Amino acid sequence: MPWLAAHNPEVNWETGEVKMTKCPPLCGRNREKKRERDKRRLEREKREVEEEAAIRWMADEKED
Repeated sequence: MPWLAAHNPEVNWETGEVKMTKCPPLCGRNREKKRERDKRRLEREKREVEEEAAIRWMADEKED
């Protein structure tokens, strides 16, 4: 029961659906979400750097 109380899941008794949306900070689920957010952020930053490099390359080509 302490584990269940700490996670305090949302339970829809009509559909039988359980959502783990209120996990405590030490829960592995929160760490996984953070890793996914960090991964998406790094991918977005990498695309931005690649786009900036392409723009600089195109500008350099126009100058030649």
